[in-house]
Amino acid sequence: MKWIKYGLLGLLAVVVVLGSVTYFKLKEIGIIPRADYDTVAPDVPAFDKPAILVLNKVNGFIHVDALPAADAMLTRIADEQGWDIFITDNAAVHNAQDLAKFAAV
Repeated sequence: MKWIKYGLLGLLAVVVVLGSVTYFKLKEIGIIPRADYDTVAPDVPAFDKPAILVLNKVNGFIHVDALPAADAMLTRIADEQGWDIFITDNAAVHNAQDLAKFAAV
């Protein structure tokens, strides 16, 4: 009877260790999002033309190829249309004072 008890406790310990390792590995690679809150807004310049705000906030998986491609495309479109564009990954820019500087978000 004692060996069943120790066997179950050992199995429980293995499950807890493997579960913890799996959780932290998934969190490290971005499958499980991390709580990352921006509290200080970036410096937003004054704009001469209508301005667009692009927020690239990522708390989980980061697609290292798609984000720069999207930023380049949006910048090209803004230039063609005669707009200013501000690209940031700082979510603290979402405040009334800074958002008032943009025509579109």
